[in-house]
Amino acid sequence: LSLLMIIGISRASTSSTKTAIEHEEAARQLFGALANNFQKERFGEVFDLLHAKWEKFYPGMITSEQAKEIRTAFVTAHEKQAGERKSGLTVSHFLGLSKTMASVQEDIERRINKLDNAGEAFIRKALASFPTDVQKLSGKLAILRADFDTLGASTKKKIVKHFVIFDHLDELCEISSQFWLLQLVYASPSS
Repeated sequence: LSLLMIIGISRASTSSTKTAIEHEEAARQLFGALANNFQKERFGEVFDLLHAKWEKFYPGMITSEQAKEIRTAFVTAHEKQAGERKSGLTVSHFLGLSKTMASVQEDIERRINKLDNAGEAFIRKALASFPTDVQKLSGKLAILRADFDTLGASTKKKIVKHFVIFDHLDELCEISSQFWLLQLVYASPSS
């Protein structure tokens, strides 16, 4: 009887469950591909996977030239760490990355300035309170999701228009929780 109740409840909420399942599967596939490429030391492919996800969440925020600079620095740093390269990042890599980060920050400010007061306050609060510790990310994303849901429809629409990532909060939450689960698995003494 309890099994039938569980099936009935899960079928009653198929749309949200299906979306959650799709997000979970996509997150597992992403981390599986990342782990496989890291293990095979295919750092360019690792960057390409991460960049594709970045472009989904932040479309157009970095140019293709900037992405090439970041990719070069990413691959060079990981190859050096893996012992494949004798020379590391050059000053020109750091200057390019610095310019790219400044450009991204300017773009974020331009986007914030296009929001209404509630949207601007929400984004600034989100940026100011974003954790640097990955372990705290899942909890922070849940709070951010709840805060986002309290905003008015017009404000939400403007935020999503300028910060597409807020249209993908459920997916981002699932990626974060899958990452956290992977950390627990790899940190366990049996592995």
